[in-house]
Amino acid sequence: MNERRVVRSIIAAVLMTALITMYAFAGAADLFAQAGKLEGETVSAEMGVKLSPILIYDEDNLLKISIEDVGKYHGDICPCGIVGFRATQLAISQLWRDEIPKREDFKIISAFPGRGSQDAFEFITRAKTRKDFTLKLPEGTSPGNISMGNWVFTIIRKSTGKQIKIWLKEEVFPGGAEEFFKLRKKVKFEKTATPEEKEAFRSAKQELKEALMSLPVDELFGFKLGTAEVIRKKGKLAPILIYDRICFEKVPLKISIEDIRKYRGNICPGVVLSFRATQLAISQLWKDEIPERGDFKIISAAPFSCVRATFEFITRVVTRGKGDFKIELPKGTDIKNISKDNFVFTITRKSTGDSIEIRLKEELFSERFFELRKKKIEGKATPEEIKELMSIKQKYKDTFMNLPMDKLFEFKKKRR
Repeated sequence: MNERRVVRSIIAAVLMTALITMYAFAGAADLFAQAGKLEGETVSAEMGVKLSPILIYDEDNLLKISIEDVGKYHGDICPCGIVGFRATQLAISQLWRDEIPKREDFKIISAFPGRGSQDAFEFITRAKTRKDFTLKLPEGTSPGNISMGNWVFTIIRKSTGKQIKIWLKEEVFPGGAEEFFKLRKKVKFEKTATPEEKEAFRSAKQELKEALMSLPVDELFGFKLGTAEVIRKKGKLAPILIYDRICFEKVPLKISIEDIRKYRGNICPGVVLSFRATQLAISQLWKDEIPERGDFKIISAAPFSCVRATFEFITRVVTRGKGDFKIELPKGTDIKNISKDNFVFTITRKSTGDSIEIRLKEELFSERFFELRKKKIEGKATPEEIKELMSIKQKYKDTFMNLPMDKLFEFKKKRR
């Protein structure tokens, strides 16, 4: 009888030890999971790889979006979705730095036709819903026929006009990108793949997914920062960000072309040209820095008050600078007699001595414009000719507002 009690006691002790051990492991696992959350990381249950969530505002609501959230929206966590997620993370780190972005501040141009990356961008930023998403396939590519040129994404911070162009590195693809694209085409589009090719594609896709989840961002992507041109709601230009010094403190200003209108009285072709010339100069001379008003020196070949007013409002070179703004007319021109050579601006960054000469493209000129303008100034234009001149100026204004920068200007940089 005593022996049975001893045996029962031993069994009970063993069972109790086993239960305690199980709870201890469960508790440790729970602690690790909680630690992962505290560190701001999400874990892919399928792969055990951690990616930090994206913090983003929707109006005043702060959202924390994980790769799993994107996977639920798309249907699964696919390679294209991971690329879209991580490209967005990279863009935020470069364009917003320590700020938390707002959904409405994103504009995205993608060269990739797959649904995965598009769903990632849409879930995170809602850019497609707002019509701030554009798909631009490289020439010679299609959804079924992709190349490395398709793995390119341009993300724009609308509030500043700054942008980042991001591309996936070719070495990320297991067995080479070309072989992967070839298998993808046969399996998904031509439907001609053998069972062996289907298995090879499935295996390569899984390897690619693991690489996309785990590689450091500098091994995954290349990128280039720049300045966006036009926020493509018709006729709306990105504002200019610039610092002013008020009582010895740097104060950031966001200057729109509408601000120039309030100062100047209207938005004419000269206002648009000088505004956009300033944008181009900032993108080339300051790159990713925000310039200060006192760092500009401007020489204009245009004798127009609208040009002077635009440069003055943006940079204050006219009233604050000591000789920082000059009008230098080309030989044979004056306020009445202008030519294509008057549409030239030289903008210098004083702190470095670097400068840029910006010239309106010759094909945009109309000799008729010069002729009608001179007749109007001399008081010789008929009512019909004045109406024609106004029509040409309106056309110029619309063209100058909406042309891409490389179609509007040619420029030449000079290093000190």
